[in-house]
Amino acid sequence: MLGVLFSRDEAIWFATPREGVAAGTELFRAGSEQQDAAARYRVAGAASAEAGVEAPLVSFDGAPTWLHRVERVSGTEDGFVLGVASTVPIDATMLRECTSREGVHWFVHGPGRWHAYAWLGYDTEASCTDADFE
Repeated sequence: MLGVLFSRDEAIWFATPREGVAAGTELFRAGSEQQDAAARYRVAGAASAEAGVEAPLVSFDGAPTWLHRVERVSGTEDGFVLGVASTVPIDATMLRECTSREGVHWFVHGPGRWHAYAWLGYDTEASCTDADFE
């Protein structure tokens, strides 16, 4: 299952378009050249309503967003985490990452098409093209 790995309020989360990622599942990063490539992550459990994390940070073309708590197994302990992750390794050449004026988009092309979006704010320089959304 593909999802977006992100840090918020000193915790790390894995957002997915459906629930069902079991605790203990290893996550594989894709397109993480700018971040700690040695970092390893594992799902610690599903988020609860009391967790206080706002799901709208990440969206999947209108699908519900499920949040799972994540623990860092190895790698750098500090720093902001934001990027695509999967429960199975994926070919990074299938991933396209670009920015709009308000956030970052990820597209994975393969047997199907997958799109995720994370809102960053209004100070983002756009790099997406019309072709990215076709």
